[in-house]
Amino acid sequence: MQMGVEAPAVTAIQRTGRGKRLTLIRNENDVRKDLALTLQRNEASAIPNPLRQPIRIGIYKGWMGNMDEGWTRFVFDTFNVPYKSLVDAEVKLGSLSSSYDVIVLPSQRAKEIIEGNAPGAYPAEFTAAFRSPAQTT
Repeated sequence: MQMGVEAPAVTAIQRTGRGKRLTLIRNENDVRKDLALTLQRNEASAIPNPLRQPIRIGIYKGWMGNMDEGWTRFVFDTFNVPYKSLVDAEVKLGSLSSSYDVIVLPSQRAKEIIEGNAPGAYPAEFTAAFRSPAQTT
């Protein structure tokens, strides 16, 4: 997909008298049929949001790749926990408490979060969120 190559997902292998046949997954119900699960009637998730009250959650998304951040988003999406990705530019603006009740930091070395990409090696918008203006010169 990164190289612009069409890569449809293989959803099932059907065995016929002539051999095996691959089937394209069109939606969640295609998978549910194969697993003999109840079919979804609409787009609503079968998993309710576990939070009892609305909480404004931000998940920090730095410019240095972080698998933990991606998996955290996956878990939140799976369990329908609403969140917003918090990027460096928003951190630099400050006043985060006006937008978030909770900020989740992924498991990452403090130095990577604080220093991030080196100034000059990348455009300014891709450098560290927590670097003070005095540190950038």
